[in-house]
Amino acid sequence: MSLILDTAKDAIAPGMEPGDDPSEQTLTVVIVRLLTVALKLSESGHPQQRTVQWLLPTRYHAWPMVVSDLASSHGNSRLRFYVSPKAATVSDDEPFPVGSVFVVESCELAGGTEVPLWRFVMGKYAGVSSGRSDAKCYEVWAYTTYGPNGGVLGAGDSSCGICRLPVTGSAEHFTGWV
Repeated sequence: MSLILDTAKDAIAPGMEPGDDPSEQTLTVVIVRLLTVALKLSESGHPQQRTVQWLLPTRYHAWPMVVSDLASSHGNSRLRFYVSPKAATVSDDEPFPVGSVFVVESCELAGGTEVPLWRFVMGKYAGVSSGRSDAKCYEVWAYTTYGPNGGVLGAGDSSCGICRLPVTGSAEHFTGWV
């Protein structure tokens, strides 16, 4: 597997046992795949001006989700990974359908309260395939990162959000499924 995929797994997988429920296992695979796409996007750099910004969905809190509490030298944080219903049950050998959306919320845990840090929103808005089984599928994704006040963080802010994930072994435990 690629380094990007391994990094994506590290974001949610330390000590995580999704259990025997097939839907939990599928959601874990979907989240790792979406994190891989997000990391590839962030690795390609920020264009000077984004032509597409992905809006924050209004009802994403009702979507399938995984919560991960992380402890690091910088303090404790909580990540929530939301996957749109359209993408939540895609098998690992299928491309994501157009309209798939992924939201990652990051909060600092301070004194028993959650302090929002950022929300990363990524969606697939186009896909092209020749229909042949041996042909590649080309996907077009867009992302936007929102700051704690709800405003869009600009491209110059080094703020893709996903690049800020503490994924280099700093995660100590996974709290469970919601």
